[in-house]
Amino acid sequence: MGRLLDDLEDDRFSVVIAKRLVEIPTQRYGGALPIVLPDDISGDAERHYKGYDLGSIGERLRELSEVIDGPEIEFRPEWADATHSAIQWRMRIGNPNLGDTTGYPHAWDYGAALIRVSVDRDASRQTFARFERGAGSERQLVYGHYQDLTLINAGWPLPEDQGGEHISASVKSTLDGWAKKYVTTYYRPTISWDITVRAAGDDGQGHPTRSPSLDLLAAGDTGVANVHGHRVITDGTYPIRILGASNGDDPHTAKLTLQPLQGA
Repeated sequence: MGRLLDDLEDDRFSVVIAKRLVEIPTQRYGGALPIVLPDDISGDAERHYKGYDLGSIGERLRELSEVIDGPEIEFRPEWADATHSAIQWRMRIGNPNLGDTTGYPHAWDYGAALIRVSVDRDASRQTFARFERGAGSERQLVYGHYQDLTLINAGWPLPEDQGGEHISASVKSTLDGWAKKYVTTYYRPTISWDITVRAAGDDGQGHPTRSPSLDLLAAGDTGVANVHGHRVITDGTYPIRILGASNGDDPHTAKLTLQPLQGA
């Protein structure tokens, strides 16, 4: 199982490390929290964490998720028992992605369970090259780098970026991985959908639809949004992936943040 040792040069087993990061401080050192950990998986990996870096558990989990094929991580709230008197948090670790990605099990129809749709396009982080600063200074500085010049060769300018959030890392391949993940994520403008759905999955009149109720959804699940008659979005069936959920404007609705996918 995962041992918390040094910089992980092979992140294939970062799922194991992610669980141990939460398990060790909350169970071994008397810091019990209402967190339900996932089952163990087979695998062996090492990552050294130096005590003098004073890194938080949240920071370490974020670092694991920010490399290529790093796991998506969610702490999902749920009732601790049938009395509904306390909440616990179930830790979900993707390998690397969360959710049901075997098909498109969920569907929402605009005008039925799907009430509102808005589209956000953000190019503020777009970059084709990134330097990731690590440990050291001056000539001893360790840094990672990744670039994709495909659009540069087509006549685009070169937007570059640099990161300084991993200054305790000393393995170049790990820093290269963080740089690559950033460029891969923000190479093109990011597009997200924000939709409002009926939490019960009905049409607002108590009649069932083919849309799921909110309790059947989880971050990472895929589905389709059928849009017809929207004033901005072209009519069509759009494959999507759920990134997150929040409360709606009233007790009967919820807001979902979606990632549009290519092809159904």
